[in-house]
Formats: sequence, structure tokens, C-alpha cells
Amino acid sequence: MFFLLSYRRDRVIPEFHNSYSELFDGLEKELATKGISAFVSANDQDVFSFLARSFYDADPIGSKLGFDGPDLITKWVLFLLHPLLVLGLPRPIEDGILHNFSLPPFFIKKDD
Repeated sequence: MFFLLSYRRDRVIPEFHNSYSELFDGLEKELATKGISAFVSANDQDVFSFLARSFYDADPIGSKLGFDGPDLITKWVLFLLHPLLVLGLPRPIEDGILHNFSLPPFFIKKDD
């Protein structure tokens, strides 16, 4: 990871500027026309695209992944971190439900 970061260091800041300039321009246009804009979903998509373009020089929107990248990452992180979740249930029940087994990875797939 550090090698990739050092190798692509000249690309990260300009790509960050381009990505977030496009994001905020789009949000301002949407705010001007509709009076409301959805920042969270637009930001998730932009962060995912920024990381892919700056580190891998690939545009995920133009690939087979399309606009589903942030949702897949959210599911993937949830499945990895689910043993650490605390739901507030009594400890023996919560340990039996969440902490003693891993969720199967076939649940993480592109939604149709």
C-alpha cells in the first residue's frame, strides 16, 4: 500500500482537486435546479472514483462495476466487521448470533 502511495504521489492531489471540483459543481447545479441535493451518495461515489482513478488509473463508472462500487464496499466492510458490532442485546445472545461465526461471502454481490 505504501509503495502504491509513493508511486502515485504525483497523481493523488490533482485527481483529488478534479474529483471534488466536479462533485461540488454537480451538487451546486442540482441545488440550484431542485433546491435539494443528496451529498452522501454523491460523496460516496466520488470518493470511490477518486481512489480508483488516482491509485489505479481506472474509472470504475466506465467498467463493469458501474455505480455499484460504494455499495459493494459498504457490504464488504460490514461483513468483515460484523464480529465487532454491538447491538445492545444480552451478551450470550449477541455472542451466539454475531460473534461466533462469520457471514458467508456469497451475500456480497452486485445488486440487480
